[in-house]
Amino acid sequence: MERKTHLAAWIGILTFLVSCSEHETILPKGIASSEPQWENPVPLLPQNCYIGSLMGFEGDLIRGNAYKKDTRTTYFNQPLYESALDGAEGRENDTNWWKTEEGKRKTQEWWGNMAEEIAYSGIDYIALNFRGYGSQLKNNPVKTDHGDPDRVSELVQAMKERGVENKFKIAIFDDCPASWEAARNHYLGRGYSGWDANKENNEKRLPFPLKTMKAQIEKMERKGWKNCPEEDKIFRDSVYQFIWDFNIKAALRNIIDEGKKIGVNDLLFTYEGKPLIFFWGCGFVRAGDNKEDCCNGLLSYICKRLYEDCYKETGMYPLLVVDQDWSKRDYSIRTCPYIGGISGWFTMAEPRRTFTHNGLTVGTTVPSFVGGDKDKGPMENWDWIDPRHGNHLKESLDDFINKGCNLIFLEGFTDVMENAALWRAKKDAYEKTHYDYCNQRLNILRQYSHNPYPKTYRLEAEACDEYDDTGSTRSGKAFRLDGLDIYRCNDKNAGWHVRMQAGNYLQWKEIPVRAGYTVFKIRYKSTNNATINFQIDGNNSNQPNKILPSTGGLWETIECCPFVQQKAALHTITLQVSRKIDINYFDIVTQ
Repeated sequence: MERKTHLAAWIGILTFLVSCSEHETILPKGIASSEPQWENPVPLLPQNCYIGSLMGFEGDLIRGNAYKKDTRTTYFNQPLYESALDGAEGRENDTNWWKTEEGKRKTQEWWGNMAEEIAYSGIDYIALNFRGYGSQLKNNPVKTDHGDPDRVSELVQAMKERGVENKFKIAIFDDCPASWEAARNHYLGRGYSGWDANKENNEKRLPFPLKTMKAQIEKMERKGWKNCPEEDKIFRDSVYQFIWDFNIKAALRNIIDEGKKIGVNDLLFTYEGKPLIFFWGCGFVRAGDNKEDCCNGLLSYICKRLYEDCYKETGMYPLLVVDQDWSKRDYSIRTCPYIGGISGWFTMAEPRRTFTHNGLTVGTTVPSFVGGDKDKGPMENWDWIDPRHGNHLKESLDDFINKGCNLIFLEGFTDVMENAALWRAKKDAYEKTHYDYCNQRLNILRQYSHNPYPKTYRLEAEACDEYDDTGSTRSGKAFRLDGLDIYRCNDKNAGWHVRMQAGNYLQWKEIPVRAGYTVFKIRYKSTNNATINFQIDGNNSNQPNKILPSTGGLWETIECCPFVQQKAALHTITLQVSRKIDINYFDIVTQ
């Protein structure tokens, strides 16, 4: 399906003017001021369909260390934001430094950038990849930083700081092999890993014990768990506390409580009033038994307990969406009344999948995937899903919409390790990043969102796609590794700003601009007057450029450069300056 919102369908007559007066508005000839014929495209995403992404947040990733290791995979999707800058150079693996005040500040900057990127993309929810160890273990020395639900507070604080607390919601993804088995082994002193019959170090690790509890679970099903205290204790101590107490309960509680602290009472993503909880595959419950239905009734019982406990904790019954792998380990999952949906993870042979269960249709895919390219020879031998310049993601989203998906779930916002990331990528050639430009995948998400053409759209200076950095000293040494001179920003909403020199420009590609009367609101500071010029698709008006007065080194916002557009379209926007000036961001505002 060809998208109605793509350039070929929507580029209209664009007249761009620059006003030399803050108070003077000049309407272009041929555009009536009384009855304008302006229109915006209808979003392709139906109102009953929600799009979100998985997001990992393990410490190794935050520090920028994960994708700098020499492994069997080339990391193409490396991020535009670089953690190991601005005082953190060479400290990617120095976990003690990241516990210092400076290290904590750098960590919060990582979260701040993530909050900005998620909001920019327009997706409805971000599903944090929770792997266990919540507040119940906050004083336990065996905690590991690999998806700890207590870190929710860092994202929520960043959302508030960056002013995007109402832009998206937070959902839960339970990474079962990690939270159920690896975290359990780590808690018991066996190392953070699962049991593997083919490895020699299993004298300390035992198979996941769910199968051994069949008698206890069946008794609790017959008599009720409250009437079976001994069986319930075995079940909780051996299995359930790692699923509920140390992970999902902590995640739910933290999302709700942290949201209330910043004045957002509905930060937890819900579908039809039910908190959304995704579960990944659980092949490890077989414990060496390759027969299907080896855990008949046992996974369904876990879902029953989760359903009841979630209601007790939040006053809401959850929407439990399990991977299709569950229905192979436990046939009763297929008719379990506590399951709200079933999803099917992508494969190399089937890079997008759609499952319908209990009337809920879930679509899953990735923007791209590369694994093991260094040791598998020619590309045809790789674990490989070709992004095709963003077309795989677009076609997948089109397919999900055509099939009436209620939930679209993407792997994965920060998944550089499998080259499946959606975040802004570092500026480099396509063959080195699999992106055509830094913001490409975020821009695709925006075009498939419920709000593809926002009335107000913010472009951060440090996150531009192209630039001219002539004369840059790069003395700021922050945010990204290329030539831009970027500094930590002391303006409201924190973040970063770019110091521009005479003749420099910043450029953003495929930016959505609504139909109507539009202005730029630029946030800047300077100690001298400076002339700026905005161009849209390289079109430079004959009108005078805009002169920005000196702010005396203080941050100020000026509205300037109005223009009128007949139809909504995607555009390349370029900002050029005549003298030294610091730019934080600018908003494109359509009235």
